[in-house]
Amino acid sequence: SDQTAMLPAVPLDGQLYDSQLPRREAFARWLTNDQNMYFARATVNRVWGLMTGTPLVSPVDNITEDAPMFDALNCLATEFIRDGY
Repeated sequence: SDQTAMLPAVPLDGQLYDSQLPRREAFARWLTNDQNMYFARATVNRVWGLMTGTPLVSPVDNITEDAPMFDALNCLATEFIRDGY
């Protein structure tokens, strides 16, 4: 089979992605970087939804800044990061 290598392409213009590390480690560090609010918001929203039956922002996969509960989600995501995920 013909396997073509893919170069990493991540949001935030790759500025948080260290391509000198092994890919799995670079991805994990990028994902949990305290500047990557996308991951923190998505995780908090999903966990909230699992625990209460309703996510803070719906649909769960489309978090936008104009969502009704965005400020609450942002606050919880900030605490989630502060507590070390």
